[in-house]
Amino acid sequence: MTDIEVKDEKEFVVFTIAGDIEQDDSQHLSQMLDNYLAEDQKHFFFYLAVSPFLDSAALTMLVTKAIDIKKMGGDIIFVALSAEARETFSMTRLEKYFQFFNTEEDAKAFIAHKAIYG
Repeated sequence: MTDIEVKDEKEFVVFTIAGDIEQDDSQHLSQMLDNYLAEDQKHFFFYLAVSPFLDSAALTMLVTKAIDIKKMGGDIIFVALSAEARETFSMTRLEKYFQFFNTEEDAKAFIAHKAIYG
């Protein structure tokens, strides 16, 4: 079973996910993202340090949401990605849709820089 913990910060929402991300999880995450987007939240951090597997439904949902969120001026940012998940993004060539950082501080600096310089 996948454990999803959500922390709503002022400038971004943090999703910490432990476990494989499969179709049911994707639908749940999609609904949560839609709710935050309706509240005008545009920046999302995903911690997947202990999420080794993302199925095709998860990847499709994340890419679709990333495209929509980018059009709104936001980002889906992965922080501390597991080696297995990073390999999945690399093998599927989906890295271009997301930002990847090793630390939350680096991700926050990216958001701050983007807010100033666009």
